[in-house]
Amino acid sequence: MPKVTAIIQAGMGASRLPGKVIMDIAIFNVGSGGGTSLNQLLGLIQKVTGKTPRVNYTPGRPVDVPINVLDITRIRNEWLWSPSTSLEAGFTKTWQRINSEEAI
Repeated sequence: MPKVTAIIQAGMGASRLPGKVIMDIAIFNVGSGGGTSLNQLLGLIQKVTGKTPRVNYTPGRPVDVPINVLDITRIRNEWLWSPSTSLEAGFTKTWQRINSEEAI
């Protein structure tokens, strides 16, 4: 899965930093550094899989956050990590793996 790969790569990068203490409690966001709307994600699903997702749009709830983009500045600065795989490339690789003979 793309996010799992990104998290592993970020952690591996952190483990190679000499003299850095990474055991202090801190939050590190792992992501692309940019936002993706649900409609963009649906378009990507259609593009990669060739299937049109069924969508049922409903009104937002008061507890829903209309926009949420995680800031990856801390992980870039402190762990010297940055994303190396685009959302599309990661999703494509995941889809190919799901459809391969090696998939469980």
